[in-house]
Amino acid sequence: MRFMWPDLLWLSLILPVLVAAYVYALRRRKREAIAFTNVALVRSAIGRGQHVRRHLPPALFFLALTAALLAMARPTAVVTLPSQFLTIILAMDVSLSMRATDVEPSRIAAAREAAKAFVKEQPPDVRIGVVAFAMQAALVQKPTRDHDELDAA
Repeated sequence: MRFMWPDLLWLSLILPVLVAAYVYALRRRKREAIAFTNVALVRSAIGRGQHVRRHLPPALFFLALTAALLAMARPTAVVTLPSQFLTIILAMDVSLSMRATDVEPSRIAAAREAAKAFVKEQPPDVRIGVVAFAMQAALVQKPTRDHDELDAA
């Protein structure tokens, strides 16, 4: 994994300072605590598990801040996934300009023959689809391995 902006990771030095400030605030609060005459009454009023629950919001804030600082550094990873299909889409121009006869017999016929030759050169495991376009694109043949269907398309 790499970071697009690794210089922003320096901001993570703020995190230990925040933890130290939180611990300092807790210890300072203990020194300034009011003395109660009946400690058992105070403990029963606080209840069980209160010591853990009171640290939960600062801990969640700390985790969120850590995630935000890491996200600001923009982590990236290159993952190569195996591909099961090789797919080629042939885009054929069928506009009026393809009726010109500057290529024998016409541009569209030459393009059709070139596409058929291209399809014949492909290995049998390659899926090929055909899209025709002029003003809009239209799917003529969805990707298939059947060369007869492609010749008909």
